[in-house]
Amino acid sequence: MQTVEGMVSPAMAAVVPSLVPKEALVSANALRVVLSKVTASLGPALAGLLYGLVGPV
Repeated sequence: MQTVEGMVSPAMAAVVPSLVPKEALVSANALRVVLSKVTASLGPALAGLLYGLVGPV
């Protein structure tokens, strides 16, 4: 997981300046980091819940 994040994070950081206006760059980068951390913690939790409800497929 950390290996993939290590490759994707610099790429995402490089793309953000081309997608948002310069005035919103700080906010956009902060939002990108927060969403990355939230999905990194909620993803496995939701997967565990789904596994517990449905069981192995």
